[in-house]
Amino acid sequence: MDDFRTIRVTQAPDNRVNIANPTGYPLIGQGAQGAVFKLPGARCVKIYAGNHLADMEYVAYQAAKYSGLVPKFYEKGANYIVIEYLKGPSLDNYLRMEGTIPQWITSEIINVLKQMRLFQFPRVDCALRHLVP
Repeated sequence: MDDFRTIRVTQAPDNRVNIANPTGYPLIGQGAQGAVFKLPGARCVKIYAGNHLADMEYVAYQAAKYSGLVPKFYEKGANYIVIEYLKGPSLDNYLRMEGTIPQWITSEIINVLKQMRLFQFPRVDCALRHLVP
């Protein structure tokens, strides 16, 4: 079995990331801070370009672990976290497909934002691609 720890994610000058993936784990997402790869079972790994980013994400997961807001947390390394893989479209993909969102999803988004404030998340803004309806 491949070891995801051999995947390298580095910061590029254009605020993107460079990815070197010698494993068979598929890339399922990437952003300015890192990349996400699907692992066996219902897990994925987020590998960051900087160790401090993994530390910050770990703190957020620990703060919200009993809230039901975040996927289940499994493991943290120097530059990665392993979390539960949630299957489904992101909210931005959902909007592209459907063109609108129903009232119940709008209510859930408002509830998530309120809970993020309650759990004192350092950032309460979230990208649509990070939300799964």
